[in-house]
Amino acid sequence: MVIELIAGRIVAPTLGVSLYTWTTVIGVCLAGIGFGNYVGGRVADKYPSRRTLAILLLLSAIASLAIVFLVQFAEALPFLNDLPVIARFSLFIGIIFFAPTALLGMITPVVIKLSLSDLARAGVTIGTVYAMSLLGSIIGTFATGFFLISLFGTRANVALVAGVLALLALIVGGRDLRVRTMILLGILLAFGYQAYARGALASPCTRETNYYCINVLRVSLQDEAEPVTALRLDRLDHAYRSEKDPLKLIYAYEQVYAVFSTHLVRQNPALEMLFMGGGGYVFPIYMERKYPQTRISVAEIDPGVTEIARQSFGLIPQSRIMTHDLDARQFLYHLPPARKFDVVVGDAFNDLSIPYHLTTREFMLLLKSHLSPDGIYMANTIDVPSVGSFVRAHVRTMQSVFRYVYLVANSPGWQFAGRATFVIVAADRALDLDRVMQVAEELAYAPVTFIVSPDSLADYLAKEPPLILTDDHAPVDNLTAPTFAERQ
Repeated sequence: MVIELIAGRIVAPTLGVSLYTWTTVIGVCLAGIGFGNYVGGRVADKYPSRRTLAILLLLSAIASLAIVFLVQFAEALPFLNDLPVIARFSLFIGIIFFAPTALLGMITPVVIKLSLSDLARAGVTIGTVYAMSLLGSIIGTFATGFFLISLFGTRANVALVAGVLALLALIVGGRDLRVRTMILLGILLAFGYQAYARGALASPCTRETNYYCINVLRVSLQDEAEPVTALRLDRLDHAYRSEKDPLKLIYAYEQVYAVFSTHLVRQNPALEMLFMGGGGYVFPIYMERKYPQTRISVAEIDPGVTEIARQSFGLIPQSRIMTHDLDARQFLYHLPPARKFDVVVGDAFNDLSIPYHLTTREFMLLLKSHLSPDGIYMANTIDVPSVGSFVRAHVRTMQSVFRYVYLVANSPGWQFAGRATFVIVAADRALDLDRVMQVAEELAYAPVTFIVSPDSLADYLAKEPPLILTDDHAPVDNLTAPTFAERQ
């Protein structure tokens, strides 16, 4: 279970975190364990000895440590990107994790064989072995998920697993350790030294948390004269910050947020704003500095992201931005009914990891209950517009709750075959779109603020059967499969 949990995190910077990722991880690990159980049963019948068990433990340790090298190997395979999504995920994760889980699966039959001394008590013996194995899995799961990954990182935990397996091999083998077993132990030590010397055990992240592999990078962008600071969560750059002009909004969807927010703040300078997801806090800081009367709350589930924003993205201790270390839905659920917001900004989505519970009709109803009568909800959505299954479902779900829903694209020719970011704006009152576009012209953000006409939106939605996302049925990973293919 430790390897399985590590698998989900270790592939996240390459494949993202999604239903596809975890389905493949679980499937590959189960296949490895099942194959290992079958082969281990044959080995147990033919070589029932403590030395066999020690050898299997050492082989498992070597295979576990090999994970850090196999990740680099799999990432370098050029043909993977040409495969369909499911085949790509299965092969990538299979290359890395099938062998260690198969070897670990071989251990249990050997342990059972060595423990069976009285066939009359076979049931008790087998039941006890499986119960102890399950207890170890439970302890490993909770320890890894809640503590070890955030404390030490994924690669250090891989080394820890290998070390524990090697120690068990020494304990089990005892005086019966022979030359071949000692050779395997030597291979493991040499392997571990090489991994340490080559930096393979070092985390590839600026910081690893229970939610993300967080990286802070200096990157060069096509339209920027100087490199900017980027916040990368797993695979996606969530925020860009210009050191020369910290209030510059580089992402087009943030510019669209600024257009609508500026339009509203001119009517009500003391806007009450809620941001679902903080990321680099670029837009909350923009609103705080530009419009000092606004009151800003941020629901950011990962305290590590907020800490990085304080270190590298200009979120100062004296900031008026109130951060809540909570999932956005949980934050809204626990609010008093009277607490209302004038603007809610959804920025918790990732093209490879979409928190589906923030897309459903039930969530929209909860959100609407905390919107002022004239309030609006803005959410960025990533999809391949020529397919558009997810953006259609997201728009239709908002339409089932709000009277007016607007789709904002980044250009008039928005129905292309590549990946694109939209902003969906929902309200219970009609917005003055002419005034909105005047603001866009003033801010020089008109080129990326294309509001799709009602007729064009209706035609676009009519291209697929209607789907309303609900808590019981929100197949967002399936709907965004084209984005997976485009993203690789």
